[in-house]
Amino acid sequence: MKKRTTYLLIIIFFFMFLIAATLLSLVYLEFSQQPTIKSQSYLVIELKGSLVEKSVPDIFSRLFTFTPQLSMHDLWLTFRKAKVDSRIKGIILNLGPLGCDWGKINELREYVLDFRQSGKKIYAYFDEAIDVDKEYYLATACQEIVLHPLGGMGINGLGGYVPFFKNTLTKLGVEFEVEHIEEYKTAY
Repeated sequence: MKKRTTYLLIIIFFFMFLIAATLLSLVYLEFSQQPTIKSQSYLVIELKGSLVEKSVPDIFSRLFTFTPQLSMHDLWLTFRKAKVDSRIKGIILNLGPLGCDWGKINELREYVLDFRQSGKKIYAYFDEAIDVDKEYYLATACQEIVLHPLGGMGINGLGGYVPFFKNTLTKLGVEFEVEHIEEYKTAY
């Protein structure tokens, strides 16, 4: 019985050592690989998915997520570094559906306009652009917008809608002061 317990403990420690070695090697591979940048290179930025304000610094969550999170802070640093890096000739924004609000799009647009002041080129590229009003607004800050030859683009434009509930507002006692120049088909 004692011999069996000893073998079981050895096997458990072996597997724990194997798991720890695997995790350490993954962490080492994550932080040891530095990309090489040749002179006159274009920086390709994939702008697809959701944008967060700041990425998670937790090592383990970064190791086990398959798609890296885009963060506004990282994009800001990337644009600032690319602006002053002499090896970077320009930026290509590969745009896709972005899950963010108009405020973040406007902030990204300001990053693009600031980068353009360096005199370097910046291009926006769409594979397919269906219902991409925010992304197109961001792309208008670039020097050129490129659409894949087989891709389609659908721009709806901006709009605002205000719901109008005549009977509900009347029951609440809300009265409107409306000036009519001519008779028109409205609720009043």
